[in-house]
Parts: sequence; C-alpha cells; structure tokens
Amino acid sequence: MTDVEINELDDVSPSPKRAAPRRTADQLTQRARPRGLIQQITTILMRPAHFFQSLTQAGESRQWVVVALLMLALMGISAVRYQTLSTTTTTPVMDGGGGDLGGDPSLGGGDFGGGGDFGGVPPGVDPNTGGGTATSSTTTDDLTTALVADADVVLGWFILMLLLTIVPMLNGRAPKMGMNLQVAVWASAPIALMAAIQLIYYAGGGQPGAGGLTGLLPELDFYAGAAPFVQAVLLSVAGKLTLFWLWSLMLVHFGARYALNGRRVVAPVVVALWVVAQIFLPVATGKVKAPEVAPIVDDMGGGDMGGQTMIDPLTGYPIDPMTGLPYDPATGMPIDPQTGLPVNPEISPEVGPIRSGGKPGG
Repeated sequence: MTDVEINELDDVSPSPKRAAPRRTADQLTQRARPRGLIQQITTILMRPAHFFQSLTQAGESRQWVVVALLMLALMGISAVRYQTLSTTTTTPVMDGGGGDLGGDPSLGGGDFGGGGDFGGVPPGVDPNTGGGTATSSTTTDDLTTALVADADVVLGWFILMLLLTIVPMLNGRAPKMGMNLQVAVWASAPIALMAAIQLIYYAGGGQPGAGGLTGLLPELDFYAGAAPFVQAVLLSVAGKLTLFWLWSLMLVHFGARYALNGRRVVAPVVVALWVVAQIFLPVATGKVKAPEVAPIVDDMGGGDMGGQTMIDPLTGYPIDPMTGLPYDPATGMPIDPQTGLPVNPEISPEVGPIRSGGKPGG
C-alpha cells in the first residue's frame, strides 16, 4: 500500500458506540410489578423506609383504604374482648387510657394507636346479665365499645394528618392531605398487629392486665406522693411504653422523611409533637385520671364510721377517723405519713393515745 492510502485509512475514525439510554426512577417504578395487599403489609412492617419511598409512586391505589378498614376491625374486636374479659376476671385492671396510632385496649384503652393511646375502652359490659333482654343489651354495649375505640383511632389519624402538614409547608409546598392520611394509616400498622396478637392471646385463655409499664408505677416512691396531674401524666406515659408503640413512632418518622420528603430536622419534630399529643390529650380530656382513694371495709373488728375507713395514699395504711393519721392495724401504732414509720404517742402527744382495741384515737 502507498503512503497516501495509509494516511487515508488513519483519517477514518471508528464509529462511536451509542450509549444505552439510562432508565429513570419513574420508568423503573412503572415497570415494577405492583405489590399485593399482603406484600404491602409485610413491606411496611419489615422495610418501612423502602415502603414510604415508593408510596408516592403508587398512583391511585386504594389498598390503604382496605388496610384502614382491616385495622379498625381488629382494634374494635380487641377492645370488645378486652372489655368482656376485664369485667369477668378478678384480676385488677388499671385503666391507663392511653395509646398510639390505633386503639390498644391493653394499654389502658389505647386509642391513637397506640398504644396507644388516647381513647380508652369505656366502662362496661355487665357480666351478670342473662336472658333475651340481657343478650340484646350486651350486644349493644359491645357495639358501643367497638365504635368508641374505632372513633378514637380515626380521630388520632386526623390529628396526625394535620401535624404532617408541617413537613411540606416547611419545604415551600402545599400539603397533600390525602398523602398525609395515608402515612397516618400505614404508621399504625404495628398497633394493629398488636391487636391481632392480643386476640390470639385471649383466644388461648389469656387474661387482660395493666398495659405498658403501668404495673411498675405503684412501686415507685415518688409516684404515690406526686400531684394528681403528675400521676395522670405518668400513667399515660407508662401505658404507652410498648415495643409496638415505639415501632409506630418509627414509621411516622419514615413517612415524614421519605413519603413527604421532609428535612432531617423536621421529621423528628413531627414525631415529638405526636408523642406530646398522645400523652397529654388523654389527660386533658379525662381519659386518664390519677387513681382515687376509695373507702374499703375494715375487717379488723368493725371500727368506727360504720366499719369503713380511708386508705392513706402515701403509706397504704388505713386512716384513723379520730386523729386523721394512718395506723398499722396489726399493732395499732400510728404511722408517720412522711416516713412511713410507727410513731410513739408518748413522744408525739398530738397523735393521741392508743385505743384499748389496738387502734389509735380517743
């Protein structure tokens, strides 16, 4: 070959390969196979971050409506079973009144779900009814219990929906109430799961009891001497503290962060506001109240005032009606309310002499 032909061959550049077009995230989402109802539920429980990232691409799916109805059914039936069993058992049940998204009867009534929660199980079903009229009354009471529990759950969803409007507004966008409601509903999935587990537990012969950490409060020294409002707040907090309630709060964070594209500092603020609402709203509305001191029958020989006396909330001892101080029924010695120790009447004359029957007083 001549030099001219070689130079002509060198001038010919190889044809560039055409780059394959890159698929956008929207195209990948559109090609992805839509998840079924069961897969949606397992995804929200096991992979919440991925679930909320893909929630905005779900289009006009109405699966969340079906899930919401299923949650309400589970929580309503669980509330009825809790009410029925708690009125037919001799185990003391503390009504803490509070929850998280999704009504939880074992949390002292549950309600927002959650544990919550706000919206406790109403007092109730008479276990001694019988016959045709009683059956009709019991059915009405059960229906009322379920409707009240479900109404409080829905109220919790709408409150959380309003709180979630903060997320898009701080991003300079108008809030989408439909998406906010979906996040609120899906975030209550752990509470609905707890209601399902409770139904299985009750079906196996289990009995209801105090929810959360409410059973530990009487063991705390500062709880007995706290103000009624503080006691009610502590009851509300203790009734919420379950794994399922914390799980639900985590879903609220993921929903605000990924489904609503919230900032890193905004999502925790929304979760904090939601926690405050679940704790203080039951106290403000009277759903959660401090335990009241009730008269009990004195079995130590009858006593004064018709055989009844009052229990001192600080020491747990009965109160002598003559001196107004607690006393130990076993020894008859008066008890100092501040220290909880017996008081010697000779050293403290204001206590009064000890009765011959073993009780302080006149």
